[in-house]
Amino acid sequence: MTVRLLRARRVLTMGDQGDAEAVAVLGDKILAVGSYEDMRSQFPKAQETDFGSGVLLPGFNDPHMHPARAAEYHIHAHLDPETVHSLDQLMDVMKKAAARTPTGQLVRGVRYDDVRATQGILINRDDLDRVSMDHPVLVTHFTGHIGIANSKALDMFGIAENSEPPSGGSYGRDESGRLNGILYGSGIQSLLPRLPEPDIEEKLKGFRALQQEFHAAGLTSVTDAIATPSILELFQEAERRGELSLRMGLLIWHTFYDHARSLGMHTGFGSDRLKWLAVKAVLDGAMSSATALLEEPYEGSNNVGKLVMTVDELNALVQRAQANGDRMAVHANGDKAISILLDAYEKAQALAPKPGLRHRVEHASLVTDELVERIRKLDAMVVPIMSYIPFHGDKLRRLFGNERAKRMVACRSFLDAGITVAGSSDYGACPYPPLYAIQAAMTRRDNEGELVGVEQCITIEEALKMYTINAAIVCGEDHLKGSIAPGLLADFVVLGEDPREVAADDVAAIPVLSTWVGGECVWAA
Repeated sequence: MTVRLLRARRVLTMGDQGDAEAVAVLGDKILAVGSYEDMRSQFPKAQETDFGSGVLLPGFNDPHMHPARAAEYHIHAHLDPETVHSLDQLMDVMKKAAARTPTGQLVRGVRYDDVRATQGILINRDDLDRVSMDHPVLVTHFTGHIGIANSKALDMFGIAENSEPPSGGSYGRDESGRLNGILYGSGIQSLLPRLPEPDIEEKLKGFRALQQEFHAAGLTSVTDAIATPSILELFQEAERRGELSLRMGLLIWHTFYDHARSLGMHTGFGSDRLKWLAVKAVLDGAMSSATALLEEPYEGSNNVGKLVMTVDELNALVQRAQANGDRMAVHANGDKAISILLDAYEKAQALAPKPGLRHRVEHASLVTDELVERIRKLDAMVVPIMSYIPFHGDKLRRLFGNERAKRMVACRSFLDAGITVAGSSDYGACPYPPLYAIQAAMTRRDNEGELVGVEQCITIEEALKMYTINAAIVCGEDHLKGSIAPGLLADFVVLGEDPREVAADDVAAIPVLSTWVGGECVWAA
């Protein structure tokens, strides 16, 4: 096995060593890091790759997104919020999908954004009946918390006028009391596992394309935040074929937790390529769809959001995981939901203390000083959606007002309290490029150019850590990756500029020159 020497204008180690100039790699691991002169002296026969003026960092790591679902954007009708901006455009995409789908088979539209596509008014069954009366048609919201079905799809799901929604869900109705096809919370989420699965070859084709898109943004590791058996099958098949170029973490959906435990599995089971990281549950809805559970109503309404699982269900799950020594990762957006989740973590730790077992709060979108302090005392970790402000900030200002916006995606508050914070995209809720999110954390400028809660701005160094070393910590893998140090995995991204040397508003435009996983180049410009 031959030593390789990677040379750059600068190496940002994101560790105690500080900046360097070269990295020696043996196989898939980092052998040494230091000045170019020292590295060349230590390894005189090493094969050299010179990145010239490029800047080398640890590969970016997104610890909360939905890659398996995103792979299907290449299969289903993709109602991309960045391109679908009217009902006519939405209908055109859906009708074309129906035209190429055999009669009677499900037509799916994914990543629908009602604000961008239909001016904040949700489509309904009548709209989708106009897409087709010969196919069941289902559109899912980008948040994953809302779905819209046409009449044939409601029939397929067995949802009739007198049907009762599942716990944590609801069925929308029009002014006459008739089902309007809008399914909320578990009303849609309980149906998703029942949907016809695309062929594995179709899914793999979409996943291959998706991996290249992620690598082009500098991503070397991601975590699928709702891992089910069919999702695990996709990743395992990709790995079996030698096509899993990403390192993949898994948040196993809680309904499969007991089965995993019956097989003797714990969080941390797997390899450095595919690993079970935590048990996932969803406690409330989404911020931009006004379904996150709040202490005070959304602006101009009596709506405070909703829970999508009961407090008793949450407590039982968390206490079971705590007793087993398994990490939890629970979606909690609103301040009320976060408080309920922290109650559950505190009770579980009191019943079965497990020093070093650090649970996660996924999103933690709206907090108070009291909640921040409780998170600190629990030694819990938070994984906010860093790009929420630039992508959905206009909605957040309208739904929450400027004062509450100061407490949203509160990275500054978390860091000042000494809490471990990792950046994430929750893709497809928000764009996945880490540099886009890093810029957002520094500037807090929304999609209309307005500043939202500038009190929560952080520095470039802090933001870079959230997508490197901190992301590795929340995944329990900082002994494997997240910084550039001897013995760690040789996962890198090479940028065209040093992010510390460009204006905050220009960080997202820094070019990614190449991306490396295990010492091998997986993407190059």
